[in-house]
Amino acid sequence: IIGIVREGEKQIPPATKALLDATPLNAEQQAGSREEIKASHCGMLNDKMAAAMMLTQRVKDAVMAETLTSQTGVESRVLVAGSGHARRDRGVPLYLAHTAPGARVLAVGWLEVQPGVEDVAVYAEQWGEGKLPFDYVWFTPRVERPDPCASMRKHMHKKNTTEEQGDAEDG
Repeated sequence: IIGIVREGEKQIPPATKALLDATPLNAEQQAGSREEIKASHCGMLNDKMAAAMMLTQRVKDAVMAETLTSQTGVESRVLVAGSGHARRDRGVPLYLAHTAPGARVLAVGWLEVQPGVEDVAVYAEQWGEGKLPFDYVWFTPRVERPDPCASMRKHMHKKNTTEEQGDAEDG
């Protein structure tokens, strides 16, 4: 995966590359994926890094679909994955439609309940489609955790400071 982030498509195995080529994302899907990745990284990714991470996400989804359909002698399969991978519009189910045409696929998304939010339409808005990209949603209690963006800001500040020091030494 690191190779794909750094070197792009030439690091993708041929069978997986063929699956990606057979199931391209349209402009709307690409924009949604880019925004989701940027938001999940606190808006701190540049476009080049977001594109690399989008490609990596697609490769992971395609490989999961390939793995699920490569099992022989198994009637049913279950994939437990994060909601981003379970999305029907651009996650593993998209690739399963190509690797296992006609297979019955059921996509379940796990979403944390937001305090005071009881309208499903509000939850759908966060997925950018005006509807939830799953067949079913399992609402879970919200878990209190530290702000992930605070630690990312600290990491990025440290990284930028180190890079600036290296540039000053080179200059």
